[in-house]
Amino acid sequence: MRPNVTSKFEGGYVANGMPIAAALALGFSARPTHPDSLNAYFNISSKPPPSAEAA
Repeated sequence: MRPNVTSKFEGGYVANGMPIAAALALGFSARPTHPDSLNAYFNISSKPPPSAEAA
C-alpha cells in the first residue's frame, strides 16, 4: 500500500505510520506483516464488500 500512497505526494514525504494511522482511524483491521514489524496488512480491497454489491 505505501508506495501507492506516497507516490501521490511527489516532492514530499509521508511517514510509514501516517497511512497506517489513517486506516486504523477509519476502522480497518490490521495485523503485522511479521513478528515485531512496524508494517501492517489491512483488510482493504479494491472489490466492494458483499453488502455493497447487493444494494
